[in-house]
Amino acid sequence: MKKFLVILLTMTMFTSLFAGGAQEGNEAGSQDGMAKLGVMVQPYFNGVVAMYIRDKGWAEEAGLDIDLQVYSNGSTANEALAAGLWDLGFQGAAYVFGVINNNAKLVGNYEETRGDTLFVRADSDILSAKGFNPTYPEVYGSPDTVTGKTIIYAPGTSLHQLVIEYLERTGVSIDDVNTVPMDYQTGEQVFATGEGDIAAFPTPWSLTVEDKYGWKPIATLSDFVMSTGDLIVSNDAYENKREALKKYMGLVYRAAEELEADHDLKAKMLVKWYEENGREGNLQAAKQEAELRILITPETQKSMEYGKPESAIADFYAYIGNIEPAQADMFKKNVVDDLWKEVLNAQ
Repeated sequence: MKKFLVILLTMTMFTSLFAGGAQEGNEAGSQDGMAKLGVMVQPYFNGVVAMYIRDKGWAEEAGLDIDLQVYSNGSTANEALAAGLWDLGFQGAAYVFGVINNNAKLVGNYEETRGDTLFVRADSDILSAKGFNPTYPEVYGSPDTVTGKTIIYAPGTSLHQLVIEYLERTGVSIDDVNTVPMDYQTGEQVFATGEGDIAAFPTPWSLTVEDKYGWKPIATLSDFVMSTGDLIVSNDAYENKREALKKYMGLVYRAAEELEADHDLKAKMLVKWYEENGREGNLQAAKQEAELRILITPETQKSMEYGKPESAIADFYAYIGNIEPAQADMFKKNVVDDLWKEVLNAQ
């Protein structure tokens, strides 16, 4: 069936905006003796820990000069990584391409990602087919109701994985639906105009669109697999800035402990981060997001089967043909545990 491709303008201005500061930030150290690190985040949940560390002034106390850089999405962040503009980043599934294309390393987790959700409108016939696959009794959809539908999602993200996982579980081939890749905000606007039949959203969108539009959830990624957000570092930083990286990772775990111990504080910090990046801060949605998306504390990091979710996402991209099997193998070798073990063993 015909595929619909929506080619969106890449926000390359982010690269140029941050180029000057990031180049300066990637030098070994500043004139005052502080170690410089370029830290990449995006204007979503994955930026709240870095903001919290910044606001607490912990980095300066640890002798770090942090150049905090905000990129619009994983694609623009990976372009900046290739240009050598940052050293450490907080990233979701797009880290696969950052690792493969730049020999970067995944060095630890910062969150367990939940909340990625597929939505339909309240009059969708998909809502008439609940539990078609008895292994997933809460999931809606069947071959008869899903075949021929148009699905809006963000490519190269965990939402892409959600779409594929959902279709497999409902017995539908990707060739039997229409796929329309686009970013989250555009996806909301397009779906609100009546275009498309299914739309995929991460938090915080997934926590607000039901009340805002009456859209109904039909499946979540956590129904099928576990997904994590990871700390990705450039190969240069991994080889030459290990001590600075370990200091900053220690602060990441420290922030996670404080924020997980107080979800009201965590929600307030989310609102602050969203408002800082030009988005409306919804405290109620932020409280839900704080409960859904779990930051990785030292105890959790030590108990996790580190590398398993990362390997699964690499295998997924190889399965759908976005990367070669050899690239998936290379990626898995670059998921390393030496830094986080050194950090946590030293605490």
